[in-house]
Amino acid sequence: MMEFTVQEIYNETNQLRAVPGEPRTKLAECLEPLKKNMLSLIASNLALAGRSSMKKQELASALSEALLDPDRLLRTLFLARREERGLFQQLLKQPVLESSRIYPAQYLFLQERGAVFTYWNGDKLAVLIPEEIQQVYRSLELDDFWKKWERRQLILDYILAAVHLYGACERGKLLEIFNSQNAEAATADEMDLTALKHLAREQMYSIHRDYWISSYFRDEGREELPKLLEGTRNKPYYIPDKAEFLRYADDLYTPNTLQLERLKAHVLKHIIRDRELADILVENIQAASSMEAPLDELLDEFAYLDIEMSEGQIGALLPLLVEVHNNTRMWINRGFTPVELRNHFSPERAPLASRPMGVVSEADFGRSAAAPKVGRNDPCPCGSGKKHKKCCGAVKKE
Repeated sequence: MMEFTVQEIYNETNQLRAVPGEPRTKLAECLEPLKKNMLSLIASNLALAGRSSMKKQELASALSEALLDPDRLLRTLFLARREERGLFQQLLKQPVLESSRIYPAQYLFLQERGAVFTYWNGDKLAVLIPEEIQQVYRSLELDDFWKKWERRQLILDYILAAVHLYGACERGKLLEIFNSQNAEAATADEMDLTALKHLAREQMYSIHRDYWISSYFRDEGREELPKLLEGTRNKPYYIPDKAEFLRYADDLYTPNTLQLERLKAHVLKHIIRDRELADILVENIQAASSMEAPLDELLDEFAYLDIEMSEGQIGALLPLLVEVHNNTRMWINRGFTPVELRNHFSPERAPLASRPMGVVSEADFGRSAAAPKVGRNDPCPCGSGKKHKKCCGAVKKE
């Protein structure tokens, strides 16, 4: 049902970004076949003086010197992420890495700064560090550099985890979380300076007054930030242990809940047979739930993937979608699920706070006006086996 696999998309990008043919390991040979726009991009990222007036050959010649500057190399590695550092260090151990399983995020940053070069050789991507750059790297004393790099990465991981889990997190609160989970405490200045320096490249966080915020609010969700800050006021933060908290540094991390498993099993048994499509569907529903999408918008995720359903199939899905929604960690609840946050409050306060917490029922589905009406004595479309008036119809009447 899917036109392309993820690996096919990676391969297409890899091929477009690579020089065709056999790998070359000398720096001048690596630079020579690059188009001027790529040479200009590398020169811009290295802040090479006079680059705008240089012709292609002049750029290549100037870069052959600039790329051997130890300070420039260290500035590139300073900003490298874990997967990029891992690739760089792997390439130091073998002259050329050839594989069909390399994905673009591993090398693009390094490639656009001239630290690695790629070739499309046959049906595989070849990645390498030119011999001269390897020699520069090996000449440096780097134990202290990498120790400081690890410290900065830990701080960045906490910032990323916070914006992915909470959407917006008070800077003082994140410092409190960090210091409660690490023997070597951080200061507010250390955390702020680390974050600001790493904004030299695209990041998934921003700073807004006293908050760390997701890049979502920097882009398409800019107008939604005030609503989130108001909606989370006076709510507690969900704070898992260190290992679980840091899993959220990966923006693709999704806790595998029992409710998601039940939904996927139901979809595969009753609606589609394509496991890859089911995985994408469930991930989309989880993401939409975490952003407080109305329940009928969760059904739109099926239509978005061209999955057609009957009224009976839709009805049987409702209780499963409700359970997923109510057990999804949400930004509006500072990482708590609606059910967890409802249970956090005392019984006398829970009824007043249930709507702001995001707890929903099947009655919250806004069904299309064109949908067939269900009679009071008809079987309930949710699949419970009860009459409509004794099930969802009773809820709606209330």
